[in-house]
Amino acid sequence: MPESPKQSKSEKIPRQPESWLRLVLLPVVVLGWYYSNGMNGVVFQAFAKQFDLSKMGLDSMILVAAETTFGQLMAGTLTACVALLAAGEFDKVWNLLRLQVDSKTVVMSVLHGFGSIFTNIGFLFGKAAMVQAVKLLEPFLTLFWSCLLFP
Repeated sequence: MPESPKQSKSEKIPRQPESWLRLVLLPVVVLGWYYSNGMNGVVFQAFAKQFDLSKMGLDSMILVAAETTFGQLMAGTLTACVALLAAGEFDKVWNLLRLQVDSKTVVMSVLHGFGSIFTNIGFLFGKAAMVQAVKLLEPFLTLFWSCLLFP
């Protein structure tokens, strides 16, 4: 008897989230991103007020912004790993931890890192509202650069 085109029960089918679940999760993730960025601005401005910026050189300010950005990016990476593990995406976490990512991911990660450093430098020199207004463009600029660099 010929095998049917359907897969047998013993074959594993990769799990894909249902389309309704994606529709629900997308706004939650986007709103969470905007909320966490807003809170980042408030917290970083409070953090920056602890320093006497008039006595700090530009190199010290950039170092403070870079160190803060490193902590933020590490917290984001850990959060992403936990979310991927919760979703059952063990291979993606393993590849991330072994740094087995493609060149596109590396380029976009570097751009994101520099964007985060510049955002934190902006919080040192400017008002949080102005920095946040510019920061709101980040998702669109990320899309623009990814389409430009990787057609």
